[in-house]
Amino acid sequence: EHEGYQVILAENGEEGVKQALSLLPDLVLCDITMPGISGLEVFSETNHRPGNEMIPFIFVTALSAKADVRRAMHLGAADYITKPFEIEDVIAASKTQLLKKDQLIQRIHSEKAKLLTKLDEELLAKDREIERLQKLLPEQNDELPLNKEPILSKEESKTEKSSNNVLMIVDSTLLRLRV
Repeated sequence: EHEGYQVILAENGEEGVKQALSLLPDLVLCDITMPGISGLEVFSETNHRPGNEMIPFIFVTALSAKADVRRAMHLGAADYITKPFEIEDVIAASKTQLLKKDQLIQRIHSEKAKLLTKLDEELLAKDREIERLQKLLPEQNDELPLNKEPILSKEESKTEKSSNNVLMIVDSTLLRLRV
């Protein structure tokens, strides 16, 4: 809290899982050896759920054997701090992991923006091509009734009807999209 973070406390693994899933913290500091659910189980229950994979998880524990550290890191922990520890080490590790997370999120947003821009450019090019092709159509085609459905076999009719889905795309960065 002295570093400006909002801190949420959980007294045990079960409470930690519930709070992590409902509050979606930006970072989790967790002991491994706890009654009931261990810290490794807390990690598995929270970080392996869709949408939670980007929450950095730092173990702060008395377990200092190399095998314990390797196991936690193999599961996907962001860092591993052994007790006794200096508070500066926990703060530095937390800041590092939050910075990495922010940088990753920025890269994701940047890539998304690039892809959306490319998609929008491709759609605009397709629109121009459609307009160009429409100009090449003979004038008489404009007089064809728009509501007249083609005569289809029963099998074709079933296929045709199943492909008349309505799609809605909601994205504030797309300026124009025709599907």
